[in-house]
Amino acid sequence: MSGPFAVIQDRQTLAQPGKDSARLLAAATGRVVWLQSRPEALAEGLAAALAVFQEERAVIVEGNAAFQASPPDLGLLVIGPGPEPQKPSVGVALPFVQGIVLNARPGFPPPVMIEGLPQNVRTFSFDAARPESAPQANAFVQWVADTLGM
Repeated sequence: MSGPFAVIQDRQTLAQPGKDSARLLAAATGRVVWLQSRPEALAEGLAAALAVFQEERAVIVEGNAAFQASPPDLGLLVIGPGPEPQKPSVGVALPFVQGIVLNARPGFPPPVMIEGLPQNVRTFSFDAARPESAPQANAFVQWVADTLGM
């Protein structure tokens, strides 16, 4: 990264195996960009990345750092299976979290709830790798659409 931030749209870079951007490309029905930013340029970088999607009705921003730059219309937290240690950056997101997906994957220990969540957080539990087989996934999608007025 040569400047304070970079908005990466190159498909080959985004499709690197094992990266979140590759997973998003595989799952997305639209475009995917990757924002790399120095901490002091996060707000400017996020604005530039979101400008790519100015014609879109809804945009999903993945990553806890974005919460520092701009409060979301709907803050979601996905908690992976098993007793994974909490990322330090989750603390920044907690005040904005309105919904949680507990990624309950067969054959894995159950997800562990995060401490410090606001009250009245909606919680959904399903295998995020196979949402088509889970009624809770449909309820989650409907809740998101209703919450955002879509």
